[in-house]
Amino acid sequence: MIGSGPPSILIVSQNVPLPARLRTWQQARALARQGWKVRVICPRRAGQCRRETICDIRIDRFGQPVEGASRLGLLVEYLLALATISVHLFVARLRERIDVVQVVNPPDWLIVPALFLRYSGAYLVFDMTDLSIALFEAKFGRQRGFLYNVVALLNRTALRVPDLVITSSEVYRRIAIRVGKRTPGSTLTVHTYLEKLSSAQGTREAGALRIGYFGVLGSHDGVDLLIHAVALMQSKRFPEFECVVVGDGPALPSLSLSNSVPWLSRRSSARRGRRLL
Repeated sequence: MIGSGPPSILIVSQNVPLPARLRTWQQARALARQGWKVRVICPRRAGQCRRETICDIRIDRFGQPVEGASRLGLLVEYLLALATISVHLFVARLRERIDVVQVVNPPDWLIVPALFLRYSGAYLVFDMTDLSIALFEAKFGRQRGFLYNVVALLNRTALRVPDLVITSSEVYRRIAIRVGKRTPGSTLTVHTYLEKLSSAQGTREAGALRIGYFGVLGSHDGVDLLIHAVALMQSKRFPEFECVVVGDGPALPSLSLSNSVPWLSRRSSARRGRRLL
């Protein structure tokens, strides 16, 4: 139950920092504009500060030493993140009242430390932006085993336990209702759109064919294959074209981005009028 004073929400993201995570950032800003007290816990990338306030949204970031490339590495990454996030949630609850806690997948295990806040009176929201089982198979193949079964169990739990599940598409909503055995009224689709450009920003000038990637940069997203394909096209003297990558994510340091394939964060692309895509 929401107490006196402005309602408060704590948003938790493990794999992409804010404000780079466009969908979650738009939700946080919308809540702040409606008078909510918004706090975010998310990972920290190189060059980012541990704490800052943007648009009246307090952001607390935690370090993540590694992204697991193997099954063992993934387990180590998640265990470290679980311990860190659990401490952050416990401290946040001691400091202030939390009316709503929203966890953003992947990964689905974020629901586990959030249960502490739910049982202390907070309303629990799960934002399903990806299918964790599909992401696991993209990383490690379709081979079943103990870790796969754990991921499947966490997925079912994350879709069954929360008070509200929001999804990024109607297809995901139907999956959430079926897998989580949910009622349609407790499962909603929330779409994400790029903010409308002002007329002063205009559009880019006509020129060479432009290939663009806009999204999260994870090891399973195939951006490395895009960069390799661009190199092959350039070596074979393909007709004039250019490629731009816009986004952020744990795989960014390992990508071979250069002048031939420039990279922009989502915030920098916005400052330049988003004429690149």
